[in-house]
Amino acid sequence: MELPDFDVMLEMAKQDPEALEALRKSLVEKVIATADDRYKRKLKGLQFKIDMERQRARTPLATCLALSGMMHDSFYRLNDSLNEFRQLSLNADIESPTSAEGAVFQTGQNASYKCDVINLDMYRQSNEDVIEC
Repeated sequence: MELPDFDVMLEMAKQDPEALEALRKSLVEKVIATADDRYKRKLKGLQFKIDMERQRARTPLATCLALSGMMHDSFYRLNDSLNEFRQLSLNADIESPTSAEGAVFQTGQNASYKCDVINLDMYRQSNEDVIEC
């Protein structure tokens, strides 16, 4: 199902809000259905939270603010995780000045991945003469 033109949806909102809501639900279900199986449960849970916030809100503006708050909370958690990782990498005993070759990181369900950690500032300094187009 393709997203209709903005003007069409605006007219739907004015003339037939139930049809617009049905379209929204259909599109959300399609996105979740086409997602990778490992993400479907989490996406359904997130959509449930969104739907509950929409029900609790008394006005469209309150809905917008609540959902915006949810997004900001998610970005703050991501930022905290990235800062924590950065701090761990700064505190790590790194032999090479630009990388920690073969660092092993634990992720969900006890999986571990071997990767190189590169200090971005040092990488930029060592490549400042390189111009890429």
